[in-house]
Amino acid sequence: MALLQKGDEIGLIASSNPITKKLQNSLNSALSFFQKLGLKPVLGNNIHATRDLKTVIEPKLRAEDFDHFVDLDNIKAVINLWGGYHSIDMLEFIDWNNIKRNPKPIMGASDFTVLLNAIFFKTNIVTYHWINAIWLGLKRYDKSKQTFENHFFKEKQNIASISKIEVISEGKGRGYLIGGNLESFQNLICRNNIQFSTNYVLLVEDTNKSLSNVVKSLSSLINNGFINNCSGIILGNMDQCRSVKKNNLNKQVRNYLLNTIIKQLRIPEIGRASCRERV
Repeated sequence: MALLQKGDEIGLIASSNPITKKLQNSLNSALSFFQKLGLKPVLGNNIHATRDLKTVIEPKLRAEDFDHFVDLDNIKAVINLWGGYHSIDMLEFIDWNNIKRNPKPIMGASDFTVLLNAIFFKTNIVTYHWINAIWLGLKRYDKSKQTFENHFFKEKQNIASISKIEVISEGKGRGYLIGGNLESFQNLICRNNIQFSTNYVLLVEDTNKSLSNVVKSLSSLINNGFINNCSGIILGNMDQCRSVKKNNLNKQVRNYLLNTIIKQLRIPEIGRASCRERV
């Protein structure tokens, strides 16, 4: 049986930055995509920016939207709309037992991967690394639309989509795929002292960062001992990062990983995996 059926209601939240007027057309595109599939999207109460909003919406209110949709039997999936760098503020307000009692597909990308990883760590429930729904209006995410339909409506198992693969260090690694946005993941692991007990393959990507910031995040994971226990690394796109010419950051980060991790720990790694198509 497919995870979603026509007529199902899905809850849409904003785990970090609010939806502003400038994003209204993008929101409409997301709503239209789900409606064309026969789904009924329901917006969280706290996704929109107010006129006098100077900061992000209070984390407790964002968590209330999430917990509310998890709790409702008629909501069959929870999907994140928009990213940022504030999802980690929600964690102290999340009702983790509620997720255990009401397991359902939870999906998103970018900063929302903080929540995806925390859910797996605290509940052992598998989550879904898919795009944030606000991106559905962009042409380059058309393949992600097909990924969603294939997996959630047609139950096709081969859903991982990685383009421009380059094997940096050959080997075999097996485990749960974890990770996501590098800075957000580093904050989750190092601030909360999280160590996964199962074998895992680490996927990391980031954007609009300097090389020093990327290295700082990777170094924190190394010094924390987290990377030592992973069985493989997938390095996603680091393009569009500040202070480095286009496409050069991927090479520099790859060299850093080779010199600090791969040679020492002999971890297999895939590089230059485009993270535009998230699953």
